[in-house]
This record gives sequence, structure tokens and C-alpha cells, in this order.
Amino acid sequence: ENYQAFTKLRAALLLDPENVKSILAAGSIIQDHNDMDIALQRYRVAAVKTPNSAQLWNNIGMCFFGKGLHIAAISCLKRA
Repeated sequence: ENYQAFTKLRAALLLDPENVKSILAAGSIIQDHNDMDIALQRYRVAAVKTPNSAQLWNNIGMCFFGKGLHIAAISCLKRA
């Protein structure tokens, strides 16, 4: 199920690599598979386009929490 979704998102990102909704969705799937560094790379691209997105900062915060970086996580979650 996630593989098919990720495949579709990858195709969407090939057409529009800066599509924030696709980036957030792909990052979320990557994050669910505990690859926090790659998810953070994706979120960094989205942050340029939508720096005030609550969903984005929540996801970034949870990535930092997953990496054990609690202070950074709290900062991001407050921003969300």
C-alpha cells in the first residue's frame, strides 16, 4: 500500500519537484519507515516554499524527536 503511494508520489515529484503537498506526503512515508535524515532532506525543500506550514514543522519536529534531538523537536513543534 505505501509502496504504491510512494511510487505515485515519486512520479508526481518528477513532474513538479517543488510540489509541497507531494513533498510532505513523500516525507511522511519516508518518516514512517524511520529514515529521518532523508525525510528531513525532503522537508528542507518544502520549507523554502512554505515556511509557515504547521504540518511541515510538526513533521520536522517529530523527525528530530525520532533522532533523539528533543530540544530541536520542541522548538519545531512550538513553531507548528
